[in-house]
Amino acid sequence: MSTGSGKYLQRIPIFIASPSDLNAEREIFPKVIEKVNLIKAKSKGILLEAVGWEDTLPGKGRPQEKINEDVKHSDLIVMLLWKRWGSATGKYSSGFEEEYEVACANAKEIWLYFRDIPGDMMADPGEQLQKVLEFRDKVETEKKFLFRRYEDEHAWKEQFFEDLCRWLDGLQPVTFPSFPPDTLPPEKVAEYEQRIERLEKELGRSRAKQIRSAYTWAKEAWEHADAGRITKAEEYFAKAIAIYPEPSVVNSYGLFLMRIGALKKSEERFVQTMKMGELIGDKETLAIACGNLGVLYKIRGNLKGAEEMHKKALAIDEELGRKEGMADEYGSLGILYRIRGDLKGAEGMHKKALAIDKELGRKQGMANAYGNLGNLYSIRGDLKAAEQMHKKALAIDEELGRKEGMASDYGNLGNLYLTRGDLKDAEGMYKKSLAIEKELGRKEGMANAYGNLGNLYETRGDLKSAEGMYKKSLAIFTSLGHKTMVRKVRSRIEELKKSKKE
Repeated sequence: MSTGSGKYLQRIPIFIASPSDLNAEREIFPKVIEKVNLIKAKSKGILLEAVGWEDTLPGKGRPQEKINEDVKHSDLIVMLLWKRWGSATGKYSSGFEEEYEVACANAKEIWLYFRDIPGDMMADPGEQLQKVLEFRDKVETEKKFLFRRYEDEHAWKEQFFEDLCRWLDGLQPVTFPSFPPDTLPPEKVAEYEQRIERLEKELGRSRAKQIRSAYTWAKEAWEHADAGRITKAEEYFAKAIAIYPEPSVVNSYGLFLMRIGALKKSEERFVQTMKMGELIGDKETLAIACGNLGVLYKIRGNLKGAEEMHKKALAIDEELGRKEGMADEYGSLGILYRIRGDLKGAEGMHKKALAIDKELGRKQGMANAYGNLGNLYSIRGDLKAAEQMHKKALAIDEELGRKEGMASDYGNLGNLYLTRGDLKDAEGMYKKSLAIEKELGRKEGMANAYGNLGNLYETRGDLKSAEGMYKKSLAIFTSLGHKTMVRKVRSRIEELKKSKKE
């Protein structure tokens, strides 16, 4: 599992197979794996992942076939039996049997555990238990796999923990290249490819291929997202996560979810990224996750929580000397200070961000800083300086083809023109902004654009159209859980209703 600082954890999926009478063991299974990850696996560069039928995505086709794919893509198969054999799948007498045969056919490592059966049941087993006993006899006769008996779920928990630790002790530590090829300078690509080739020899071609494919899926997901194919983007992100859920891919998925307004899911991904950073001691990953949580909290209107996250991220970035991260956090804190009315503090933050971005030649950051300063100057009433800032931002974003930035720039210019009383140009800017936000599926941006159009129509005296825009804005802010904006937009709607009555 890679991080920007060059630390990796190799993902090793472990599948659990069992009939429905062993739910206690199934609940224990991921907890044991999590514990082993913390105390042993990470020091070897490994991340164990618990996989079971509960994790299989729904879809068309025979359900067992989808579970079989999880078996095929897992490195270790843990199989448990007690009193039940299970239900027929259409091809085999039970899902357990089909999973066993698929694992054997794909040369998987299989661990078998048999829970002790009460003596009175052995005397009169019945159809389900009889099949279990026949399978146990088959395993003992064939001697293909070792197996263990255990008394109850508590005994199995201890046994599985010990077995997993011993198994890890026999594995060689894993090391990985620091970056995917697309992010490397040209002179480093050859070195990356050489290290991948070594991995293919050490771990097998299919495992090394996962490293490449996850980044490819994530990259293509963003291409779909920027082209407005939101469903396809989410599908590609899900594939990237399933193949190789390393921090930058998980974080990237969180950014996409935040863009489309799925804030709860987005928060889960950022928290997951943060925990990964803590797990492997990667401070850069931790800073990135904290910064993104800060942005998410701002969208929700939780300014206190947002400030805490941004300051935490900034402290880590300053400790690491990570200037790009520092610039982002200065910009985010500047926005918070502006919202609170601390314009002097906001200007200081934005100028710090701009200075770093200029030093780094980071055009996207420069565009953000110019836009933020433009908004600040508009509030102060210096519309000439504000327009200069927004046009600088727009020129950079157009050069980069950065649609998200262009949408913000158009919206900012629209606000400026509205303040000047140039309603026609303001409407043009707002509609350009809204069109891009819709294309990208950016919920917060759409809500702002509808609200801006509402302000415009209200200024014109078209109260009916204004109310329609405000209601669209309100619906989105409500779905985002942004309580502050919900109150503001509701207040505007109430004032419009009063104006109509008068």
